[in-house]
Amino acid sequence: MDDLSNLVLAFNASLVLLGILATKRIPEYAADLAAFSDAALRDLLDTALEILDGLDGGNETITRCRAALAQLLVELDHNGEFLHN
Repeated sequence: MDDLSNLVLAFNASLVLLGILATKRIPEYAADLAAFSDAALRDLLDTALEILDGLDGGNETITRCRAALAQLLVELDHNGEFLHN
């Protein structure tokens, strides 16, 4: 697999995980997603950041995707919603 394919997989998987975390905050869906702990999802997102770091060979797209994911995580952490499950 080339770097671009890895980028797409890592970034898309990150967006799915962020979507699950966001959906878990809606009371009507929280019970359906109880099998996914916030801590486990956060660990996966941290792994995705590490993957994107490993792929970054000066590629602007990879750098931007990593920065976007990192900023989303900062916002979620700042919101105080992580690790309170």
